[in-house]
Amino acid sequence: MLIVLLLAGLVTIALVTLWVMQRTTTQPVQTPSQNRSPAPWIADSVWRALKPQGTLSRRGVIASYFVSAPELIPTTDNDRRRVPVAVVPEDVPVPPAGDWQAQLERLKNTPGRTSARRAVWPYCCERLATLLSCQGKGDSLNEIEAMAGSLDRAFLEGEINRWGGPSSDREALRATGWRGVLGELRMGVHSGTGINIFQCRACGAVFVASCAP
Repeated sequence: MLIVLLLAGLVTIALVTLWVMQRTTTQPVQTPSQNRSPAPWIADSVWRALKPQGTLSRRGVIASYFVSAPELIPTTDNDRRRVPVAVVPEDVPVPPAGDWQAQLERLKNTPGRTSARRAVWPYCCERLATLLSCQGKGDSLNEIEAMAGSLDRAFLEGEINRWGGPSSDREALRATGWRGVLGELRMGVHSGTGINIFQCRACGAVFVASCAP
């Protein structure tokens, strides 16, 4: 009888353990925290503003990604000479170096609820530039320009060369850059929709690029 009771007890313990394991491996938990970005190419200020925590099971299966269908554009020598440069804060992480394809894969696998769709993303100093402002969320344009200066011509050649089609006035586009949109942002008549601002954490260069609303 004692043996039967012991066996029954062991079976009960095993069943309870199995039930607990199933609950803990499938119950979704929010990760990472609301205040710290999980990736050095997303500034903490953007993460706090958007709160894009994705669900992550204890088995490590990510349910969503922060960036959807990004376009990674390498910066040119002209870009780096033209755009403003701001001091990189000492306490921020610097994204790792890597070739274009490896960085694109890193970007596409950034965990979190999708918040950046079809974003043009600068690839500078063999690194992903860090997102400082996402459609008006994160660091403000005024804050960034106080450190870097005017961002009117902080465009990427790889993006602006497509503006207006083949018959557009390239010189006029280069001279104007983002002046119109950023002017409206400064006056508070534009929400920032469709506009992202980045900084290369290696060289300090600051860029403006587009994304889907």
